[in-house]
Amino acid sequence: MNFDKNDRQAIENALHGTDPKNPIAIAVAKRISEFSTNLFKQAGENGKLPTEVMLIKPETEFDDIVIRLTLQEIANTTGQKVEIHWVTQ
Repeated sequence: MNFDKNDRQAIENALHGTDPKNPIAIAVAKRISEFSTNLFKQAGENGKLPTEVMLIKPETEFDDIVIRLTLQEIANTTGQKVEIHWVTQ
């Protein structure tokens, strides 16, 4: 499904909805999984989760939401906050 990746309200509505088959929520979950896998791979190589990450500023609201949700869940799960430093390309 195609959707406007800059329509923050539609993305948030999908995340707060109850439809487990909502394609926007599924896309967010998939991207969170991919981002988390990359972070945990890096953590394995470094021996610990990062406390700071330097990331290219997201081009879409979708990517911004994914990054923030992932890092918030890591903080909630581990008790370790991960600070974001945004850079532009």
